[in-house]
Amino acid sequence: MEKRRRGSLRTALAASFVLLALCGALLCPQLRGGPAIVDRALGPLTQYALPEGRRIVFRGRVLRSLPSGSYVYLLIQREDGQQSWVVTLASSGLAPSTAPVRVTAFGFAEHFESKRLQREFPQLYFAVVRAA
Repeated sequence: MEKRRRGSLRTALAASFVLLALCGALLCPQLRGGPAIVDRALGPLTQYALPEGRRIVFRGRVLRSLPSGSYVYLLIQREDGQQSWVVTLASSGLAPSTAPVRVTAFGFAEHFESKRLQREFPQLYFAVVRAA
């Protein structure tokens, strides 16, 4: 039990580090190397990165949660009534609730296919989600 707990903690820490590195690369384009650093940090996700001036921030509440390894897909009911799918780190610990959340999207994809979930999302935001 203790060994499994340590393993999941390591996985969560590693995933958090990767997300921090991605966000840092996206939020700090003035770093030496500029876009090249972002491209290396994001790898295949580069195609979904939103330019700095086009990042999206919205508030809402979590309606549905689909765990997928170290990530979780969340259906967010936005304050304006729209519903949006968002993917974030599973370690965020967010579950369906009436409590408000704040979504900061640094990437966007149309027709994104999750092979692990065997599901396509018509629109998907890659984001950091925090309790508001």
